[in-house]
Amino acid sequence: MVKKLFKHEFLAYFRILIPMHLILVILAFFGRIFQFAENESIFYALGFWAAITIYALATVALFMITQIFSIVRFYKNMFTGEGYLTLTLPVTASQHIWVKVSVAVLVQLINVVIFALSMLLLTAGEIFAKFADVVQESVSSMYAEIGFNLVIYTIEFLAILILAIFSSNLLYYSCISLGQTFHKKRIFAAVAIYFTYCVIGRIVSTIFSMFMFSNAGYELIDVLEAYFTAHPFIGVHLFFITGIVISMLVCAFFFLITRYVMNKKLNLE
Repeated sequence: MVKKLFKHEFLAYFRILIPMHLILVILAFFGRIFQFAENESIFYALGFWAAITIYALATVALFMITQIFSIVRFYKNMFTGEGYLTLTLPVTASQHIWVKVSVAVLVQLINVVIFALSMLLLTAGEIFAKFADVVQESVSSMYAEIGFNLVIYTIEFLAILILAIFSSNLLYYSCISLGQTFHKKRIFAAVAIYFTYCVIGRIVSTIFSMFMFSNAGYELIDVLEAYFTAHPFIGVHLFFITGIVISMLVCAFFFLITRYVMNKKLNLE
């Protein structure tokens, strides 16, 4: 059943995203074709920047619509009339959440790939070739200096990025779920909870910044600086691993809130 949910979820996304992917690629193609008529006239300059602007807007729209669709789809499937049907399936709340967030993240990563391919088409590989040369030189020099640690650093960094995408989606899901515990104006409540999360995050970051600028913070910075100087490779690994652990805890926190509401506080009326 979980496999069927994955399939159904992907189909729902691609019904709207494949046309948008095609539009982005077509805009990139026409943008490249337009460059063949390059000249010094004001009309070419206006046309070129108009084409680039439309392409940029289409790119922003792709990512925004994907995120909005993932939020709306979770809300409609779980907490509206569709929820009566969805929740009768022999699938646990945890599996429902996992399917939703996994597909949302995968689709967002696919968007990044499509964007990269469209940029490759728009620039005929020129920018990518220069970028690849810079990356190759940088990677070669870093690998010569730090060796296989570079590979591990890259894996750890990518893990943090992917976990950040997971946590952002789970944040929206938890806000929607908590909003459904209110009897009236549930969508407004979900939005208010989201801004509450943001305010709490800002307060925590401010307290952390104040601590780092205090005497205790300066002492901690001195200790960390000494450790990083003595153990540079291990220090970087610890930095990334700490980020991974924190990201996983944040994901688990939002996941458990969403699951708790779906299991204990669900109200579809």
